[in-house]
Amino acid sequence: MNESIGNKTIQLSHIIKTLEELHDIVFLMEYVEGRFKYAYFSHGALEYASLTEDCLGKYIDDVYPAYIAEHLQQMYLDAIHKRKPVTYKDKMNVESMNQMGKSVITPIVEDDGFINYLLCFTEKLTHDDFFDSLTGLPSIKGLKEKLESKVKNTPDKQLAVCYLKINQFERIVDLIGHESMDEFTIEMTNRMLRVLQFEESGLARVAGDEYIFYVVSDKEICQVAAEIQRQLQAPYLIDEMNLSVQSVMGIAYKRNEELPIEHLINQSYHAMFQAKQKGGQAITVFNFNKHTNEVMNKPILERELRKAISRKELTLYFQPIVHVETSTVHFEALLRWFSPKLGTIPPDVFILVAEDRDFIQLIDEWVIEKACEFLRSLNDPKAKVAVNLSPKTLAAPSIESRLIEGVSEYGISAEQIELEITEHSLLKNEQAIIYKLSRLKEVGFSVAIDDFGVSNASLNYLRLLPVDKIKIDKVFIHNIEKETKEYHIVHSIISLARKLGLRVTAEGVETSKQAEMLLESKCDELQGYYFSKPVDEHSLPEAVKELQSRLKVLVNQ
Repeated sequence: MNESIGNKTIQLSHIIKTLEELHDIVFLMEYVEGRFKYAYFSHGALEYASLTEDCLGKYIDDVYPAYIAEHLQQMYLDAIHKRKPVTYKDKMNVESMNQMGKSVITPIVEDDGFINYLLCFTEKLTHDDFFDSLTGLPSIKGLKEKLESKVKNTPDKQLAVCYLKINQFERIVDLIGHESMDEFTIEMTNRMLRVLQFEESGLARVAGDEYIFYVVSDKEICQVAAEIQRQLQAPYLIDEMNLSVQSVMGIAYKRNEELPIEHLINQSYHAMFQAKQKGGQAITVFNFNKHTNEVMNKPILERELRKAISRKELTLYFQPIVHVETSTVHFEALLRWFSPKLGTIPPDVFILVAEDRDFIQLIDEWVIEKACEFLRSLNDPKAKVAVNLSPKTLAAPSIESRLIEGVSEYGISAEQIELEITEHSLLKNEQAIIYKLSRLKEVGFSVAIDDFGVSNASLNYLRLLPVDKIKIDKVFIHNIEKETKEYHIVHSIISLARKLGLRVTAEGVETSKQAEMLLESKCDELQGYYFSKPVDEHSLPEAVKELQSRLKVLVNQ
């Protein structure tokens, strides 16, 4: 530890060593001109918190997004202003949103009265894992389990989550005392429960002053939230005192079927924090585009993405591709990033950053390796996975050897890997890339043009490329109906492909009517939400079973 800590260095070292034996996370924050930076943290902070070794010496606003950094800053300043230890139940110092932590922040008061350091430790909470002992409501873990069940059992209904925080909670505690606070908390809880009496709704208590409620129905959650605010604001009579409370709320909708529940809760928390910044009583709905823009404007996105592979935050989802004539199923590997710190980042956002910062090849090679690993686990020589290659990866000299080594290392054949490229890939080094694809095709890899039809050069690339298949972009499938322009375009593409000996996959098939029309046009393969959304490897067997049933109905019509 740095010797500049002061006269209490030796004592502090002994204290920290003792705390490390007792608690999961220990760290020392240095207070410098109104900002806080990490002067030391324990090994447990690396294991359980969103910290890495290179965070040492960095300020919290260089490590975390603004809304998290501001939240932590407020807690640390509170300890400095009170000049005594403060305790929080919090989600910010532990990696997962469904894991609460109890943090104790102690200001180190020097002999001259100044405070230059804060000593903090966080204990992962395991007591009352699924229920709150005072109210009997589900805890954050219990809520997560219940929400996952609701989503699975009611896939056609919209899930909305609201994160609620009581304003000036500590002032109320100071005013009425802890014993009366229990009575007050139970009364607040009962008021909320009276509003949430309809089916497919629920309430959880996640901290002393924080609740989460959800709605899985057609009811408008903003109206429900406003009614809860009105009920909470009505006067309370506690110890012959009339009290009134205000609250802030953040709402998030599960619009993306792949979005994990913990990230939905994270989004609602972020919206609540935005509402809190407005002051007074407020309700804010999570704005994904605004949130993405905030993240995109910060170097933290690039830094977190570079660490995502080693942290195992990247994962592959697989979307089935159905060969109608044979009823066989292949898969497209689709990359997803669920970041504990930033939330769920869309592929079109983080792929763009990786390409712009020239480390997309690293990510593409990781995808290739995981796709090969997946194929080996299937133990089926007829199984096939399509992987997307970015233009920069395709142009890299080492990509040929990496692909060949990959299939060899995992004991699969090159015929089991399909390389999907976009027409954009050929804008530079056209001849070199065509030559490279030709060599890969000779080894056994197949080649598909993805998003076919969106470029003016589509037909020219059919002439130049050693291609086996074209994938019709979903923009043409969305409005496909008899005698529409889209129908004639799709029908012409399929007819041309068949004459050239190419297979055709239609992307974005979402309805039975679209599937029927594509079958009439002799389209070889269908891919889209009508058969299955992209799912993780664990969910794939069930997804394939369901799509096979749907395919039988479609073919027998």
